Amino acid sequence: MGARMVLNARYFHIARTGERLGKYSFSPESAAALVQYIATRETVIWNPTPEYEMIPATPKQKAAIEQFKAASPDVVKSREYQAYLKCQTAANATRFINRATDYTFGLRPNGANAGDTRPATRAQRERISEFVQRVPEIATTPEFKDYASSPTIENASEVLSHALEVAMESAADPDTIKIMLNYIAERPGVEKDGQLHGLFSVQEHTDLEQAKEDFSKHTGNIYSFVFSLRRDDADRLGFNTQSAWREVVMDSQEDISVHSGIPINDLHWVAAVHNTKHHPHMHFMFYSENPTSKNFVTKHSLEKIKQSFVSQIFSEDLLHIYEPKATLEQQIKDEMEILSKAAQQISASEVAASSLPSQLLALRSSIEQLPGGRKVYKYLPPEIKQQVDAILSEIERFPKMEALLSQYGELQNQLYQFYNNSSKPDKTLLSTATKQSGLYFAKNAVIRSALEMKLPQQTTVFFPEAEFVSQDSNKPIEGSMKSYSSEVLIPIHPLPDISFENSSDSTAFEALTSDRQIQDIPEKPKAAMRPEQIQILHDQARNGHTDSQFRYARYCQYDLGDIASAVTWYGIAADQGNHAEAAYKLAQIYLHGAPDFQDIPLGNEYLLQAKLGMQTALLESNNNALIDLIDQGASFEEATRQWPYIEEAEHTNASFSLEQRKVFQFARYEYLLGRIYLSGIEIESIKGIEPEDLSRLQVPTDPHKALAYLKLAYRSGENRLSPYYIGKLYYRGDITGEPDYEQAAAWYHRGEKDSVFCRYALGRMYERGIGVSIDMASAATYYRTCLNNEIVGANAAYALASLQHSGKCPGAPEETQALFQLAADAWNALESPDAYTALRLASLYERGLGVIQDYGRASQLYRSCLADSEYGASAAYSLAEMIRTEKISAKPEEMHRLYRQAAETWQQKEQPGTFINMRLARMYQDGLGVEQSFERAAHFYRACLSDPDQGASAAYSIAEMIRTGKISAKPEEMHRLYRQAAKTWQQLEKPDAFITQRLARMHEYGLGVPVDHMQAFKLYRTIASIENPYAAYRAAACLIRSGAAGQSHSYYRMALQGYLKQEKLQPDAQRELLIGTMFQYGKGTARNTEQSAVWYWTAMQNGAENAQEYLFRLQAQIQNQQIAVANAAVKLLSSIAMTVNSNAQNQIQSHRPARSLTQRLQNRMRQKLGQKHDYEQTFQNTP
Repeated sequence: MGARMVLNARYFHIARTGERLGKYSFSPESAAALVQYIATRETVIWNPTPEYEMIPATPKQKAAIEQFKAASPDVVKSREYQAYLKCQTAANATRFINRATDYTFGLRPNGANAGDTRPATRAQRERISEFVQRVPEIATTPEFKDYASSPTIENASEVLSHALEVAMESAADPDTIKIMLNYIAERPGVEKDGQLHGLFSVQEHTDLEQAKEDFSKHTGNIYSFVFSLRRDDADRLGFNTQSAWREVVMDSQEDISVHSGIPINDLHWVAAVHNTKHHPHMHFMFYSENPTSKNFVTKHSLEKIKQSFVSQIFSEDLLHIYEPKATLEQQIKDEMEILSKAAQQISASEVAASSLPSQLLALRSSIEQLPGGRKVYKYLPPEIKQQVDAILSEIERFPKMEALLSQYGELQNQLYQFYNNSSKPDKTLLSTATKQSGLYFAKNAVIRSALEMKLPQQTTVFFPEAEFVSQDSNKPIEGSMKSYSSEVLIPIHPLPDISFENSSDSTAFEALTSDRQIQDIPEKPKAAMRPEQIQILHDQARNGHTDSQFRYARYCQYDLGDIASAVTWYGIAADQGNHAEAAYKLAQIYLHGAPDFQDIPLGNEYLLQAKLGMQTALLESNNNALIDLIDQGASFEEATRQWPYIEEAEHTNASFSLEQRKVFQFARYEYLLGRIYLSGIEIESIKGIEPEDLSRLQVPTDPHKALAYLKLAYRSGENRLSPYYIGKLYYRGDITGEPDYEQAAAWYHRGEKDSVFCRYALGRMYERGIGVSIDMASAATYYRTCLNNEIVGANAAYALASLQHSGKCPGAPEETQALFQLAADAWNALESPDAYTALRLASLYERGLGVIQDYGRASQLYRSCLADSEYGASAAYSLAEMIRTEKISAKPEEMHRLYRQAAETWQQKEQPGTFINMRLARMYQDGLGVEQSFERAAHFYRACLSDPDQGASAAYSIAEMIRTGKISAKPEEMHRLYRQAAKTWQQLEKPDAFITQRLARMHEYGLGVPVDHMQAFKLYRTIASIENPYAAYRAAACLIRSGAAGQSHSYYRMALQGYLKQEKLQPDAQRELLIGTMFQYGKGTARNTEQSAVWYWTAMQNGAENAQEYLFRLQAQIQNQQIAVANAAVKLLSSIAMTVNSNAQNQIQSHRPARSLTQRLQNRMRQKLGQKHDYEQTFQNTP
C-alpha cells in the first residue's frame, strides 16, 4: 500500500543577475506564481473573510443542503454538517456543500454529477502530453489512470495539478521546470470575489499579495515541502480540513526550526491545503528571514521533520502502539539479556571450526599492506571492506549470534511497521549494517580485533627468489631462469609481419602485389551517379549503345557488386559491339574472379579478343610507329631513340575534347597491353581454329615488352597505374634477373600522387629499408593514405598497426586496436582468403588484436594454409607454437611433425632470410622438430645480426647462450652482444612487451648496461599483468631494492594472481614453492600460513628442493598462530554481543519519551472535554 505519509521536498533561490534559470533558480515571477498557485488552485481549502464567517447561509445554500440530506441521510454524520448545524453561517454552509459535493456524493447542489464531465480541452491534452513526456512518472499516478479511462475536463485538471505539485520534484532539467512554472503563471485563477484564497501562516489572516512579494524578493534558500496523505487516512483522522493541518504546523514549528537550522524567530512560512481526490496534501513553503543565515535541509533533517508530523497526525494510532509497549519492554529487555549472555559464551572450539580465524588473519594482512591513513571502515578500499563484511557474515552464522540479531531486528521492526504499513523485507544483518541501524559499530570492531591480535613472532626462512637472483646484484646472474619465470611466457618472436620478415626474399611482397591477389585495379572512383543518370545509362545500354553497355557493366560490378549482371553487360558490349576493354574486364572475371564465375579457357579467349581489339584501335594512334618498334622487341628507350615523337594527353581541369579523349583511351590501351604481356595468354582451343594454328595465337609472358608498353602508357598520360606495374617489374627483378629496388622506389614515387598502390608499396619499402633508408615515420604516413582503399586498406591497416604495436612508430593503443580490427573485419568478409591473408588473420585471433582472442579460430586459419607452397611452413610453425604453449590441444607427435615441416621447408631455401633464420635458431635452441644443437642455433642467430629489426634479438639470444655456458665464447663477446641489443632496443619509441622485458632484465642485472633497479621497475611496470606475472614479480622486487617497498604490494598481488592462473593450466613445483612463500610473507595476498603449508606440501610432492624444510618450520608457527587468532575471534564475538545488547537497551530507553507523547495526547483530550491538566500525575509518570 506504500507509506502512510509521503514528504516531497525541494529548495530553490531567486536567480541572481545573469544566472541561468533552472531547477534550483527561479525568476521572481515564477516564485510568486508558485505561491499564487498553492493558494488558489481548484481543490484548495480556502480562507473565508471574517464577514463571510458572520453572515447567515443564503436560501440557495439552505436548499442545496436539504437536497443533499434527502439524497443521503448519512450526510448529517459529517463534521461539516455538525458545524453548520451549530452555527448556520454562509462559511459553514459552503464547507459542508464542498464536502458533500466533491468527496461524499459526487453531486453538485443542483443534483448534477460532480465535476466537469465535458471532454478535456485541446490545451489540457497537449499540456498533459508534454508533462508526461518530460516527467514519465506522471503516467503512473492514480490521477492519470482516471484521466486515461475518462478524459474529462475534471480528470485532466486533476492530472495537471498533481503533476505540478509532486512530479515537479522529479524534473531535473531547466526546460521542464520552465514549462511547469509557465503553466502555473498562465492557468486560470480560482479566486472567489477577488479575495478568497487558501494560504495560511502563523498570523491569523494571511495577505496573499504580500506573501507573493515576500517570497519573490527573498535572497536566500526557499524550501517547498508537500506533505501527502492517503485519502482514507485523511478522512478518518480529520485531515481534510485546514484547521487540522494548521494545528499540526503550529505544534511542529520548533522541530522544523531545529532540523532546518533556522532559529524559530527567523522562520517565515506559509501553507495551503489541497483536498484532492486521491492524495489530500499540504504545501508548506518557508525560509529564514535572516539574510546572513546559512541553512540547508539534509536528508536526515527531512526524516526528522517527517517524524514530527507523523507523530501528531497519527497520534491516535500511536496511542495504540505505545500503550501496550510498556508491558513488553521488560520482556524484550530480559530476552535480549539472555541471548546476549549466550552469544558471549561461544566457545573457542566453535570458533576454530569456522573460517573466522583465517578471515581475521587475512584481513590483518590486507590492512597491513595499506599505506598510511585511518584504519576505519569508512576509509578502507572496497576490496578490504568486502573482507570485513565477509567476516561479519561469518559471525552471523553462529546460531547464538543469529538468535540475538533476530531479536534485535524484531525490536527495530515495530516502529518501521508503523511508518511503512509492512515489515522490513530482510532480517537485520551485521554485514549490511548502516549507521542508522545501530549495528555499524561491528564493522570497526572487526578491524580493531584484526589489528590488535597478538600473533607469535614469525621465523625468517630461505626465500626461493635467491635461486634465480644473484646475491651480488652488480654481477650477471648465473644459472638459468626457472620455467615459471622464464621469458617463454611472452612469445620470443614479435607480432609476425610475414610480408617482409625476409628482406632478401620478395615472395611475401609478391604475394601481396602479384596478379593472383590484385588482378585488376579499379579506376579511381567517380562521383556517384544520381538515380536519373543511372536510368538514362541503363536505357541507352538496352538500346544497343556499346559504350553505355560497358559503363553500365562497370556500375554493376563496382557500385552494386552484382557480378552476374556485370558479366552479362560486359559480354554484350564485347560480343555485339567489339568493345575491347569490355572483353578485357570480362576476361579478368573469368580468370581471377570468384569460383562461381571462373572459366580459364573462356577467360583467355576474351583476353585474346581484348588484345586484338586494342591493337586494331591503336593503328589510329600517332604512337603507332613506336608500337611497331616495341612489338618487334625494342625497349621503350630504343624505340624512342628511333621515333622520338610521342602523343601525350594534356592533363587539364577543362573538359576534354573528343580528340583528347581518344588520346587518353589510346594510353589506356597501351597500359592494358602491358598488363596482358605481364600475365600472358594461353589458348587451349577456339571454335573454328585448327589446333596447328593455335600456336600463333598464344601470347607468352614478356616482361620486357610489358615494361615498354607500360612506359609508353605513362608517357602518353596513363600515370595512375602504369608506375605501379613498372615499379613492380623492377622490384621482382623481372627485367635484369636481379631486383632493382632503387628503380622500383623511383617509379613508385612517380606514381604516389595518383596511385594508392604506389603509396602502399613505398610504405613497405620505407619500413624495411629496401631501395630507401629505413624511415618508420614515412612508412606510417604512406600507410595512412591507403586506409580507405578497398583493396589495400586492410593490408595498410595491419601494417600500420604492427608498427605501432611493436613500438616502431607512435600510436595510441585504442588506435592500434582499431586498425587491427579494420584489417580483421575486411579479411573476415572474404569468402576464401588466400594463404597470406589467412596467416595474418590467424595471428590476430591468436593474440586477440582487433578481435576477441580465439585460439580455435586461429588454429582453423593456420591449418587452412598448411598446404600452401609459400606460406605452409609459416603456418605449420605457428600452429606448432600454439600446441607447445597449450593454446590448443594436440598430441606431442603432431607438434613435432609441424615443426619438422617448417624446418625441412625452410632449410631448403638458399637464402632463407631473417624471418626464417630466427625461427630455425629457436627450433635448434629448444630442440623443436630438430635435434637440439646450440651451435646450430647460434649459427642461424649470427646470420641475423645485421638485420635492422631482428639483429638485437639475435645478439641477445647468443649472449644468453654464452652466459649460461651453452656455447663457448669470450666474456667480451657476450658483453658486446648485450650492448648491441640494448643500444638498438633503447632507440625504439615504443618497444613491444618482449623487448621491454629483456631490457628490464638487463637493467636489473647489469647486462650490457649499468645496474639500475628503478629503471628496471619502470620497464617491468609497462608490461606487468596477470598474463605476465614474471614482470609483475620483478617489478615488485625492483621497488624493494630501490627503497620503495610500500609500493610493491599491488605488483606482488598481480604476480600471485598470474602464477595461480598458470598453476591451474600446468602445475610446476618451483612455481608452487614461490606461491607458498608469497602466502607465508603476505606478498600480494593476506598472510596465510595454512595456504602456505598447502603449497609447500604440493611442491614437495612434485619434487621441489627445500620444500620439506619450509614445511617443518611452518608447523610450530601455525599451531601458535591458530590459538592466538581463535582467542581474538572469541573476544570479538563477545564484544559484539555485549554491544548489540547495550544498543537494544538504549533503543528501548530512547522510545520512552513516547510516554510523554501519550500523556500530551491524553491531556489534549481532557482539555476538549473541559477537564483540568493533571501536572502532578504527568510529573510522576515521566521517567
